Amino acid sequence: MIQESYHEQHVPMSEVQNETYVRGMMNQQQDSSFLIFQLQTDEILEEIEMNLRGFDWSPTKKDWVSKRIQIINDEGISILMTILKSEVNKTKILSEFDEEEISKIMQEFEINLIDIISAKYIDWGVDYNYLSSIRIMLGNAVNATYKRALDGGERKFLKGDVRRVESFSERERSPGILGGMLNKGKW
Repeated sequence: MIQESYHEQHVPMSEVQNETYVRGMMNQQQDSSFLIFQLQTDEILEEIEMNLRGFDWSPTKKDWVSKRIQIINDEGISILMTILKSEVNKTKILSEFDEEEISKIMQEFEINLIDIISAKYIDWGVDYNYLSSIRIMLGNAVNATYKRALDGGERKFLKGDVRRVESFSERERSPGILGGMLNKGKW
């Protein structure tokens, strides 16, 4: 099988050459704030979409490379990604849910997903044997999102990080022994 990158198939070469995309790391041209990076869901969603398309990330090519068959057509991917984006987002991550709420939400999500997939899988060109895999792939992403919001965990974690960053910044600016040495370039 010829390994063709996703960009070679879908993006004009001039755009690929000008791109400065760094997967899994904050790009220097983007806001490099850890707190903002922590809340971004784009990479999670992109990975799921590309897995549905049969692509894997190649660190050497710094692009998506075709490795498998596409298990669902573009229409199906578009609809499923719309549903997924409504659940995997920073609003949900920064919310506060208890175990019982997460369990009910997940049950509703799975029932809705099963209804949609079972009604459309033939139109979307999905082999019957892949239905559970698609459900699990999307369900796991949604479950992980809600688990980050379990008892406000992500929000509490980020508040703690903000305090540590502010505390470090204050120490760095203080005229104390180490603060003064660091600011004068002696350390």
